Amino acid sequence: MKMWYGYGSEHSANLVIIGKFESASDAETAYNLLQELTNIAIEDEREGNITAGQNLKQFSEPMLKCLTQYNFGAFGYQDPEQLIYEYGSKLEDNKIILTTEELNIQAFLKIFLNYGAKVETYSAHNYESNYGRNTIK
Repeated sequence: MKMWYGYGSEHSANLVIIGKFESASDAETAYNLLQELTNIAIEDEREGNITAGQNLKQFSEPMLKCLTQYNFGAFGYQDPEQLIYEYGSKLEDNKIILTTEELNIQAFLKIFLNYGAKVETYSAHNYESNYGRNTIK
């Protein structure tokens, strides 16, 4: 009998990302953009326009319309893929709290920073936290 030993790092990060915005309005706008882009990305995946592990060659019409509506030009062709993976997020006054098991978080950071957030990111594996894996849906 052969035994195979391996290590996989995917889906093991248990990250907590907290974006603290100057106002509740800024947080709400960023949160709405995040939700809309995620819904579009999931629909694009269902339609075969986004494939895990591959960058887009162009945005879908709904994604382009959303990016234009929010005047959000920082999104690149590699970013929508990050939104098809499971993550939890919630809006609390002037904060967005997000949890993910992924290490590729550039799309989230772009949205947070675009709306002026101070961002705290840490692993709930290493720090005492009220947040972490499966605490936010």
